[in-house]
Amino acid sequence: MNRESTAFGIDCPVNRSGGTGVRVTGLLVSPPNETETVTLAWPDAATLPVTDSANSPVRVGPVGGAGQGG
Repeated sequence: MNRESTAFGIDCPVNRSGGTGVRVTGLLVSPPNETETVTLAWPDAATLPVTDSANSPVRVGPVGGAGQGG
Protein backbone atom coordinates (compact mmCIF):
# COMPACT_ATOMS: atom_id res chain seq x y z
CA MET A 1 0.00 0.00 0.00
CA ASN A 2 1.43 3.34 -1.06
CA ARG A 3 0.84 6.04 1.57
CA GLU A 4 1.11 9.72 0.83
CA SER A 5 0.23 12.77 2.86
CA THR A 6 -1.46 16.04 2.05
CA ALA A 7 -2.81 19.03 3.91
CA PHE A 8 -5.88 21.25 3.71
CA GLY A 9 -7.22 24.10 5.77
CA ILE A 10 -10.60 24.16 7.50
CA ASP A 11 -12.16 27.50 8.34
CA CYS A 12 -15.12 27.49 10.71
CA PRO A 13 -16.78 30.12 12.88
CA VAL A 14 -16.41 30.25 16.65
CA ASN A 15 -19.65 29.66 18.55
CA ARG A 16 -20.33 32.95 20.29
CA SER A 17 -24.10 32.50 20.29
CA GLY A 18 -24.32 31.71 23.99
CA GLY A 19 -25.96 28.38 23.13
CA THR A 20 -24.47 24.92 23.14
CA GLY A 21 -24.00 24.81 19.37
CA VAL A 22 -23.13 21.68 17.45
CA ARG A 23 -20.14 19.63 18.56
CA VAL A 24 -18.06 18.17 15.75
CA THR A 25 -16.44 14.86 16.64
CA GLY A 26 -14.83 13.91 13.34
CA LEU A 27 -14.59 14.45 9.62
CA LEU A 28 -15.07 12.03 6.77
CA VAL A 29 -12.57 12.79 4.02
CA SER A 30 -12.12 11.19 0.61
CA PRO A 31 -8.47 11.65 -0.39
CA PRO A 32 -7.67 12.65 -3.97
CA ASN A 33 -8.00 9.79 -6.46
CA GLU A 34 -9.60 7.55 -3.82
CA THR A 35 -13.12 6.21 -3.47
CA GLU A 36 -13.03 5.24 0.21
CA THR A 37 -13.34 7.77 3.00
CA VAL A 38 -10.96 8.20 5.90
CA THR A 39 -12.23 9.26 9.32
CA LEU A 40 -10.26 12.07 10.94
CA ALA A 41 -10.74 12.95 14.58
CA TRP A 42 -11.75 16.57 15.23
CA PRO A 43 -8.86 17.95 17.30
CA ASP A 44 -10.85 20.47 19.28
CA ALA A 45 -13.74 20.42 21.74
CA ALA A 46 -15.17 23.65 20.36
CA THR A 47 -18.68 23.81 18.92
CA LEU A 48 -20.07 25.39 15.77
CA PRO A 49 -22.94 27.85 16.02
CA VAL A 50 -26.35 26.58 14.95
CA THR A 51 -27.85 28.47 12.01
CA ASP A 52 -31.05 28.38 9.97
CA SER A 53 -29.13 29.37 6.84
CA ALA A 54 -28.75 26.92 3.96
CA ASN A 55 -25.22 28.24 3.45
CA SER A 56 -22.52 26.51 5.42
CA PRO A 57 -20.12 28.78 7.33
CA VAL A 58 -17.56 25.95 7.26
CA ARG A 59 -15.10 26.13 4.39
CA VAL A 60 -12.56 23.50 3.38
CA GLY A 61 -9.56 24.79 1.49
CA PRO A 62 -8.01 23.08 -1.49
CA VAL A 63 -6.16 19.85 -0.87
CA GLY A 64 -2.50 20.69 -0.59
CA GLY A 65 -3.47 24.30 0.14
CA ALA A 66 -2.82 24.54 3.90
CA GLY A 67 -0.36 27.31 4.62
CA GLN A 68 -0.53 28.45 1.00
CA GLY A 69 -3.29 31.01 1.39
CA GLY A 70 -5.90 28.41 0.28
